[in-house]
Amino acid sequence: MTDAKFGVLDAPKWPAFKPERPQPPLRPLWRRLLHWGPILAITVTLQIGMSALYVHQQWWPLTTVAAWLHITVFLIWNYLTLTNLCSAAYVGPGYVPLGWRPPTVADEAKLQWCGVCEGFKAPRSHHCRKCNRCTMKMDHHCPWVNNCTGHKNHAYFVRFLASAVVGCTHAAIILGASIYRAIFRVWYLYYGTGKEPIVELGLYGLISTIFAFGLAIGVIFSVGFLLYVQLKSIYRNRTGIEDYIMDKVDCRERTDTFVYPYSLGWRRNAAEVLGTWSGQPKGDGMWWPIVDTCDQFTLTLEQIAQKESKRQRSRVYVIVRDYSGRICTLWHGVPTLCCQPFSDEARIVVKPGQHYMITRATKYWLYGDLLVPGGSPDAPEPSEASAKVLHGADIGSNRHRGWFPRSCARRVSDVVVTRPKEPKKLR
Repeated sequence: MTDAKFGVLDAPKWPAFKPERPQPPLRPLWRRLLHWGPILAITVTLQIGMSALYVHQQWWPLTTVAAWLHITVFLIWNYLTLTNLCSAAYVGPGYVPLGWRPPTVADEAKLQWCGVCEGFKAPRSHHCRKCNRCTMKMDHHCPWVNNCTGHKNHAYFVRFLASAVVGCTHAAIILGASIYRAIFRVWYLYYGTGKEPIVELGLYGLISTIFAFGLAIGVIFSVGFLLYVQLKSIYRNRTGIEDYIMDKVDCRERTDTFVYPYSLGWRRNAAEVLGTWSGQPKGDGMWWPIVDTCDQFTLTLEQIAQKESKRQRSRVYVIVRDYSGRICTLWHGVPTLCCQPFSDEARIVVKPGQHYMITRATKYWLYGDLLVPGGSPDAPEPSEASAKVLHGADIGSNRHRGWFPRSCARRVSDVVVTRPKEPKKLR
């Protein structure tokens, strides 16, 4: 991204949507935190923090003002890490109202329809399978906060990452210095000046401290990389999903030059996410400030075109062998078990006789949509078992899609298939 000279159009002040159906409330904080991701993140934070506090009292006894200031700063990093984690988990990314529609009927043709939420997807929003809602400016679903990262909690999430990295760096210094003093304690007793702090750790204390030091180093590198990715996303005002869309912009035939509509210069981009002390972002998450050569639907129309191009390249496969949807696929062959798709997308149950439109594939796995009647000239009426699988796997949606072993299917047609568009309710 470059800071080229261009004009910026502020987000339009269109009338707010008034939902006709009740909206589900936010889940309480304790339910968000009662998940392996937040529990593990909080446990690691407390383990590192408590170990550092324990050895700090020996490495730098609290007998001076400087020692008190030092440990206070360290406690602030721990406080910021935990509070921002909880804020990111509870506030959430913001969700598009169920049944949402744009202000005018003409704009409906420029948006994607979500069959699960029974409404249109607002610009920059995407449906999250885990949350089962359309998420505003969705970046990814983060297991560490048990929620999506998006419009409303992006600042909290970045603050959580930053305070974790800085806090663990601080803790690693304390723990590393203390381990060094503890290992060479005898040398300091015999050859030291007598002014050096003596750190005494028993066997279990030393093991616990070394373990906490290893955790701190691991957090610095792993969370530090994630922080870099998020800062890069803010710098370019581009989410991970939008990165994926932009990577495919030049992969299809086009006669024009595509301009990313949300890149407003790095200062304005940063202000859109980190511009408030409260952590609350600017804007309503539905409409966005854009480059003056684009409109609110520029990126959405590009995504629709890319999806249509992908459908044109899709092929029909028929299922010839059962698959239970489990990760353990030894009976489908050792290579199938060892070469799993590197994705958190679902492995789905498939039954013989079903027809799937395949959009992605690896050497041993296929990814596709179950074809409903009318989806293919070769597709028969779904059986009762197929209908049960279809509706049971994706409640609220008429789509059943995911990964299954390639050995379960064979290609039956070279006919290009276009999946029927989702029905759109009339106003």
